[in-house]
Amino acid sequence: MKITPYARVGRSPLIKAVGLQKNFKEIYYTKTLELDRYASGCFSCPNYKNVEFAEFMPPQIQTKAKQCCASCPFAQYKTVYKEHVKYINEKNMFGYAKRLTAIPLKLLLVYHFGSPNPQGIVRGYNTTQLAAYLGCSPRSVRNANITLAEYGYIHVLESLKKNHFDVMLMEYKDYAKTAREGGRGYATFNKEFLDEIMQITDINQLRVFLRIALDLDTKKDPEEEISYSSLQRFLPDYCKKGVIQKALSAASRLYDLVFDNDKIKFTLNTIFHGRTEYENSQISGENEIYEYIQKIDSSIETVNQAILEDKPVETEFLSDQEIEPSITSKIKKEKLYVAFDLSAEDFKDLGLLVSTYSIDAVKKVIRYIHKNYVAKLKTIDNFGALARTLLKDETFPLNLQSVSL
Repeated sequence: MKITPYARVGRSPLIKAVGLQKNFKEIYYTKTLELDRYASGCFSCPNYKNVEFAEFMPPQIQTKAKQCCASCPFAQYKTVYKEHVKYINEKNMFGYAKRLTAIPLKLLLVYHFGSPNPQGIVRGYNTTQLAAYLGCSPRSVRNANITLAEYGYIHVLESLKKNHFDVMLMEYKDYAKTAREGGRGYATFNKEFLDEIMQITDINQLRVFLRIALDLDTKKDPEEEISYSSLQRFLPDYCKKGVIQKALSAASRLYDLVFDNDKIKFTLNTIFHGRTEYENSQISGENEIYEYIQKIDSSIETVNQAILEDKPVETEFLSDQEIEPSITSKIKKEKLYVAFDLSAEDFKDLGLLVSTYSIDAVKKVIRYIHKNYVAKLKTIDNFGALARTLLKDETFPLNLQSVSL
């Protein structure tokens, strides 16, 4: 069984799994600057009637009136505060599914790290290995699967092989949809975060930490202050202030916590901030792949030139990378090498793949594409898309696609 370095986890299923907030209204205020007509002397201004009755004026007068107001040296502004009320009903926003207990909740997270295909199907799970990772019995894993399926989070696809099964994440294909299309977005978690989550034994600490992680996903500075009353909205009814404090006091490396009389400040340890780590990994991967392919292309250019000029040829590096000559020179009838010649967009796509799989896996698929496509002068419409398709192909002989549990 494999687990990827990063995973996207849908907000909708995770919020339902942790617990929906009770309905409430949120009051907030906005501050704007508005023209103070009395202080500015607008009512005694000859231009006032042109502004007040602008809709009845010719277009030229309207334009002149606006310009006059915009450049008025007597204009004074006042700060205006407006109160707004927003009604929050998460059942309407996300639908309804029962709150999960610890093992099913952890298991749901693990399935997202199995590199789901576009339909949300994750293949090749072993009950015994899952139980070892979660620190529970195989029977607990089987019972958790039954719970997840009954509540509509997953569909289990049985395998002919004993203790093996595949899983379909029921909402996965909706994660990338826009809000207009009915999507609710997703958070990016990393394996380090997942490993720490597996160590949490208090169910309410687990619920709070996951809910806060969702809120911090898009923040560059991953910290947030939240009141006890806000936490109580999505926790079971018995979770009063003392219960919350006791639950969150259990040791964990995920957050630094500061307790106050009516609120708690959460600061997520940066190594567990999946989105930031993912973006950094993408940049680092893109740079490493760029250097790798540039080195291959540069070596190909040098070797081809040496072949054409009857000079000594050093091909050890290209041979190590499984790059072989494939086209015949019209001048000397010698076999020459074909370079990659990739675009900036290709390197960006490959950098994304490094974040999802591993640098070794992407390098291996690059070598495969060179041998089977580039060297044979086959047209490649999208290098990154081809590489992703090969990496997702379960028959593709990589064995380096992800990190083992």
